[in-house]
Amino acid sequence: MSIFHVKCEKTITVDGVEYSTDIEKDIIINFADAGLRAKECGDEKNREIELISESYDFLHELTDIFPLSEYDIKIMQFVSRYKHLKNHPSIHFDIQNKKTGEEVYFADGPVLSDKDYDYIRDILMRDVPRYGWQTAKNYLRSSIERCMGDDENSDLFTDDAWNFLTRMTSARYMEYKTDGYVDYDFDLMKDVTRKILEDALRDFAESGEEDE
Repeated sequence: MSIFHVKCEKTITVDGVEYSTDIEKDIIINFADAGLRAKECGDEKNREIELISESYDFLHELTDIFPLSEYDIKIMQFVSRYKHLKNHPSIHFDIQNKKTGEEVYFADGPVLSDKDYDYIRDILMRDVPRYGWQTAKNYLRSSIERCMGDDENSDLFTDDAWNFLTRMTSARYMEYKTDGYVDYDFDLMKDVTRKILEDALRDFAESGEEDE
């Protein structure tokens, strides 16, 4: 099951008086039980995909906070406008107050479990295959390599050396992947990178000592 971190301010009106409250909690969502189908919407410049279900009971923890009687809730799938970026299951919630039209903003979408990622990918491959959809393994590895490409220490290496290091690090993603989720621990990833460098330098130094 996936995890969605809800952090927002919610305003309610009681007897004509507005009250605001801060909400912050993790909710559990099982997308694999949702019976989803994918539908394209928008134009070519602003293409999105909506994931639709006949029943939204699987979102009960979310609709407890944002009741369907008061809010429109859509599950949207991001589509990259850049050809060099491969698409992967990356969903967010579009939540809008029916009465005011105000949108509820969340910085991030849910962190998909391994099972939910594969399920949503299967739906997207079935209904909108033209975009191609990365497997969890390929997405994690490419995400790790992009993250490392932004590292402040990358200027210590030649381009080829840094590319070798990022690929070696991403190949060992299972050592720092979050168990059960398509996510990873950034600090553990850096520890693995340091260990790769340390082992390579030790092997080189020891081989040099043997030659003396």
